[in-house]
Amino acid sequence: MRHVCRPRFLGLALGLLGLVPSFAVDQDPVLGLMERVADWQLAHPRSNDKEGRPDGWVNAAFYAGVMALARDSASPRFHDAMMRMAEANHWQPAARPYHADDFAVSQTYLDLYRQHREPRMLAPTQERIDWILAHPKDDNLDFDGNKNPDRLDRWSWCDSLFMAPPAWARLWQATGNAAYLDFAVTKWWVTSDFLYDKEEHLYFRDNSLFGKAEKNGRKIFWSRGNGWVMGGLVRMLALLPAGHPARPRFEQQFREMADKIVTLQQADGFWRSSLLDPASWRGVSIKVCSIASASSRPCGALGRPSPAVSTLTASSRTCSPLASPRWCLTPNPPNPSASAPSCSPAGKSAAWARNYPLMINFPRFFAPGAWLWAGLILASAVAQPAAPDVTRFNGATPLEWSQRLADSEMKRLGNSLEAGQGKARWDYSPGVLALALVRLGERTGNDAYLQFGTRAVASHVSAAGTIQGYKLEDYNIDNLPPGKVLLAALDRGVKDEAWLKVVRMLRTQMASHPRTSEGGFWHKKRYPHQMWLDGLYMASPFL
Repeated sequence: MRHVCRPRFLGLALGLLGLVPSFAVDQDPVLGLMERVADWQLAHPRSNDKEGRPDGWVNAAFYAGVMALARDSASPRFHDAMMRMAEANHWQPAARPYHADDFAVSQTYLDLYRQHREPRMLAPTQERIDWILAHPKDDNLDFDGNKNPDRLDRWSWCDSLFMAPPAWARLWQATGNAAYLDFAVTKWWVTSDFLYDKEEHLYFRDNSLFGKAEKNGRKIFWSRGNGWVMGGLVRMLALLPAGHPARPRFEQQFREMADKIVTLQQADGFWRSSLLDPASWRGVSIKVCSIASASSRPCGALGRPSPAVSTLTASSRTCSPLASPRWCLTPNPPNPSASAPSCSPAGKSAAWARNYPLMINFPRFFAPGAWLWAGLILASAVAQPAAPDVTRFNGATPLEWSQRLADSEMKRLGNSLEAGQGKARWDYSPGVLALALVRLGERTGNDAYLQFGTRAVASHVSAAGTIQGYKLEDYNIDNLPPGKVLLAALDRGVKDEAWLKVVRMLRTQMASHPRTSEGGFWHKKRYPHQMWLDGLYMASPFL
């Protein structure tokens, strides 16, 4: 006997296997403080100097934090601020064609593209990246400017792994062109093989530090550079499919670095600028504190995370500067009259840092970006206790099984759920599957799931906001679940008047739906006075 997993049951399976809802961030003082910082920084932009350009990496790192805040804030002002920025930049990456820093801003453009699907948002970045693929550079990562004058045309310093690879991976996610992801993964490991110390599990900033030592004789590993790498690892892991051949290697490096860095935190809760010689560096590094945020997103996808990863994610002891009243990572909490947080300037030498060891009042736009990112993770951890360890069965985590099921069912179904294909219709059965795929896409960052689930439903909606085959006067509760897919898209910021009209129409159905004498909803008009338990799932959230 052949067993077929029908769409509605596959949707339930996906939910049971791995799609645990993400932590909700309450409107508490943590989120309020984050909004104050973002508001102040947005109102006091850097001057348009070399590093303060609105399309430069300093601002781009801040934008990443604002985009994270926009997802959890009830106010649209942070999303709207990023839209204004991108429009003012004409959606262009910064000027240098190869330089990793000049792709950092494209990460925000592509995140906005995922919400709005307007080709102009993605076209300039895609044009630049296509040009690079047609005019590739070699892999000479020597940072000596005399020997390698165009060294900055490669990812030759560890910070670049935050700036560029996630932009390439996002472009793959938006377009489906595997060449973009292949380039990001291949070049990541070119840089890693050159700069990653396999004994210390830390990155050299660049090869100019090879063979040099701190005062205590230890190797020189800058905390901020390793913070950038951790952030880059997170952003790559959020996009890499579960079955991608390079994913285990990314996971291994993430675990190794997290296990190492958690041992280097000092008694006051901070990390010093030099990770292995904290005694020679009185200044604290706030950039490496973004590691706390970097350790959260991938944990659910890493199977059984290492103790250090779990600790960085949820432990108030390990992340004491985040969990304490001074969690803002600076000596004083941010306020409307002072920029916060601050950190050391980029590109300064060790000698400079020793002459100015406190490095607290040097405002940097990327600092509040990292701070906002970390704050979201803290707010989540405060809202609920840490999730239990995820166990594997038959070699995969629940989330990985969800992705395997989804990949199999998408291949089997093809476009058969879309309007005009055979018996495809607006109904609860494909609606349950479509919503599960959308939630899986949101959880994993894989746009293919989002697009498949959304198409299965949206193809039945006309430009005028009508539903093919739907009749309100049928009063059929089974016709409501597909609308949840459109609600999810609207919640992500997609603007579509036809979809909004459909959602309102489904709400209108429930407002006039026939009821029993006790006030319960009939399941269908043609089943008078029958209440089905299924209706509890079908009708919410349209009641």
